[in-house]
Amino acid sequence: MTKLGISHVSHVVPGVVSCNGIEEDVNQWLSIIKDPIGLDMLFLDKWLAIFDEGQEPNTRNLKIPHQFPPVSQEMVGARFEFSSKDVQHLREKALSKLVITNGKKYHLSTFVLTVAYTATCLVKTKREGDMVVVIDFGVDCKSRLDPLVPLTYFGNCVMNYSSSTEAKNFMGGNGFGFAVEMVSDMVQKIKKGVVEGAEKDVSNFYTLKPGTQLIIIAGSPKLNIYEVDFGVMGKIKKVEMVSIEMDEIVSMAESRDGSGGVEIILALKKHEMENFTALFSAGLTCPSLIGCL
Repeated sequence: MTKLGISHVSHVVPGVVSCNGIEEDVNQWLSIIKDPIGLDMLFLDKWLAIFDEGQEPNTRNLKIPHQFPPVSQEMVGARFEFSSKDVQHLREKALSKLVITNGKKYHLSTFVLTVAYTATCLVKTKREGDMVVVIDFGVDCKSRLDPLVPLTYFGNCVMNYSSSTEAKNFMGGNGFGFAVEMVSDMVQKIKKGVVEGAEKDVSNFYTLKPGTQLIIIAGSPKLNIYEVDFGVMGKIKKVEMVSIEMDEIVSMAESRDGSGGVEIILALKKHEMENFTALFSAGLTCPSLIGCL
């Protein structure tokens, strides 16, 4: 049970005004911290659940106790780029295939298109149709909460969004089209409310079945990381993300040349990287993208 204590000290302001002010402050505070579905405890419980079996958690801090396995010597990293022309090509193919087919409106942003394309290539690289695939990315909630977080807030306010499906849905000739619809639906869900259905998302993310292909998107073209100016040191020349070899983490940023494209960095086993590279290149150069990927 949560207990709230209020300390009242003497001052020159009339008591009735002071009491009213305290009541208004308390009511406002209570309206802000409402959590009818208990997300706070759900997040904490799931966080504790990631501890290894037999390892006692230190409940006095949130230090991650999980010991990651050593990185395989088979892992290789590579950088790929979508030109602005590539992005437009993806958008045109998505429009011609999806909108005409069922009349549904889609959110065909650069982020949606490049994530969908990358995920399709990654799933087809594995070639395991009976596997479960989870796509996950972080969402900045500062401007999406009610009430809004103050503009002066300088902390984290990021929430993970994930969606799962069967790998076989990516395997057919319309694998890219399916991926676009999947990622578009995730973005549309955010527009409805960032905490809507969050209790299910948290449970699904922290209780992945063994063998699940988890594709995590880190970053976004909208962050404009290459525009950050460090003054005397100048602007960023190259972005690298550490630890992407631990999972199928895709680092994403805008193209460094400012052309409106997108660059991604990921790490895979050598033979998987060869397959991914072939799929990535072939799909972007094929006149009929849906048929190629």
